[in-house]
Amino acid sequence: MQSLLYRFFKYLLSIWRISTHSLDLPSIAVLIIFLSGPAVAQSVDETYPQVQKFFSDANRFTAFTGTPPAAEVYHNDTLLGYVFVTDDVVRIPAYSGKPVNLLVGVNTAGVITGAEVLEHHEPILLVGIPEQKLFDFAAQYVDKHVGERIRVGAGKQEGYVNVDAVSGATVTVLVVNQSIMRSARKIATSRSIIDPTQQAQTQPGRVLGDVFRTADWPTLIGEGSIRRLHLNYATVEQAFAGTEGEGKGPQPESDCSGLPADDPCHTFIDLYYTYLNAPTIGRNLLGDFQYDWLMGELKPEEHAIAILANGVYSFKGSGYVRGGIFDRIQLAQGDRTVTFRDLDHHRLSDVFTANTPRFREMAIYIIRDSAEFDPGGDWQVELLVSRATGPLDRVFTSFGGEYRLLDAYVDRPAPPPVVADEE
Repeated sequence: MQSLLYRFFKYLLSIWRISTHSLDLPSIAVLIIFLSGPAVAQSVDETYPQVQKFFSDANRFTAFTGTPPAAEVYHNDTLLGYVFVTDDVVRIPAYSGKPVNLLVGVNTAGVITGAEVLEHHEPILLVGIPEQKLFDFAAQYVDKHVGERIRVGAGKQEGYVNVDAVSGATVTVLVVNQSIMRSARKIATSRSIIDPTQQAQTQPGRVLGDVFRTADWPTLIGEGSIRRLHLNYATVEQAFAGTEGEGKGPQPESDCSGLPADDPCHTFIDLYYTYLNAPTIGRNLLGDFQYDWLMGELKPEEHAIAILANGVYSFKGSGYVRGGIFDRIQLAQGDRTVTFRDLDHHRLSDVFTANTPRFREMAIYIIRDSAEFDPGGDWQVELLVSRATGPLDRVFTSFGGEYRLLDAYVDRPAPPPVVADEE
């Protein structure tokens, strides 16, 4: 109810352009009485008439109720689905540092019936990119099921459904994807559209801070504590096949054609990634001083990863210099995606493990507590690669690598028991 009143009052202010400087005391008193007095809940279609397009057969809508809040949609007495505002369910900062707020509809089968942008603060969309492209991007989620895994950009991957990206607004559309899908799953789970037992969550794993042994680079690689994502030119080119970016990326040197496929001249990027909180990994890689400093910088429930790479492609890029956000590297766990800003980044100037290769580029990234990251769960590092297709247009695809911390370094609580239905 408070959220609805807030949005209604904000709407009035935007129309009448009222400011506190132009209000006299009697006017302020009237507004206080209005906001503090008993309020009649408005149905969602009164506040957002566009929801009628989400459910063409609907003839009755309720107000926002429940946790998380959503409005029920009916045809006579038959429940058709729910409408919700993403800001009321999840708030994921986009390129501007503020969420993109959307109105979304989901029917009782878990299918998205509508997705419309209500508010955004994305400056990148004001620099030669029509705002309509963001609206069109959101509209692609109509007819997608809340249980589907959505992949933004070019390149097919088994188990995923692709949606087209918006050229020049990579971070924005990735956040919109997360905002729609994560909030839709929360609504669907809370309303028993998705069986809650299928979404059962264990408690996060606990890193064993007293487990340490000396290990060199080959040892950490061999046991899987450091993982590798190696991409050659041919693999990247194949990912852009059939798109406007086909044939428009960097190519290996001409004298590379006669060399074996594993020769470094074919390498687009050779990327290594690891989890640093575990002492056997972090202390060996960073050395005692740097590791102790990093762990001291982390707040409770925060985590750190390291990324190191060689090749012609930079995983850092230059976007963070202009806009404060890294638009080429991100982390995914379950239905969550973690993006990194400049304040989440630390330079990594040296690695102390024996027999470590030399790297052209190295960095430490902090996973903030708001990500609700589970060090005991599986996660993926995702590398985003884009190609220019015009003065302002780009197309991108992503490549991922899996990670799971060794059992020796983390305590994983047992999953909750599944309670059988009573007969």
